Amino acid sequence: MIDRKKEIERKRKEANRLLVERMRNGDALQFSAEMTYFPPRPIIQKNKKAMAKCYNKPEEGEKCEQTKEESPS
Repeated sequence: MIDRKKEIERKRKEANRLLVERMRNGDALQFSAEMTYFPPRPIIQKNKKAMAKCYNKPEEGEKCEQTKEESPS
């Protein structure tokens, strides 16, 4: 556990050192929009059969069976 903490601390110090070096050299510290771009996620379709099974509802084209239970008022 101590080795992991030391490694994290070492990486943090190295990143800070590089940042200070870039600042001293006058390099731009801003990120461009292209550097933060993520491609759009694919469209996910619902699995209607799985949904119907999960919620005990009929699938498309099927009829609900009526129950004789009274609904709470």
